[in-house]
Amino acid sequence: MYLSPDTPLHVKKIQQQIWMSKSLEERLVLSGKMIDDAIALQIHGIKMRNPDWTDHQAKIYRFRRMIKTDPTLAWLEKVLDEKERSGQP
Repeated sequence: MYLSPDTPLHVKKIQQQIWMSKSLEERLVLSGKMIDDAIALQIHGIKMRNPDWTDHQAKIYRFRRMIKTDPTLAWLEKVLDEKERSGQP
């Protein structure tokens, strides 16, 4: 269980009980939605700092940032370069 500094342990236990009471399918759907929300927040934050950028530019920047922190994604650099050259979203 992840212990965040701003959530008391007894509340965290209740959250975990609620999460585990859901079916596997429900947890997978919710997990997908949380991932989508996190990506949308990242893109929004990037665009707030770079208001003249398109969504495409913000997404490319996000991926390039991911590549810097995870060397296993190095293969993605070539794909991003090709997309930037072609102007494809």
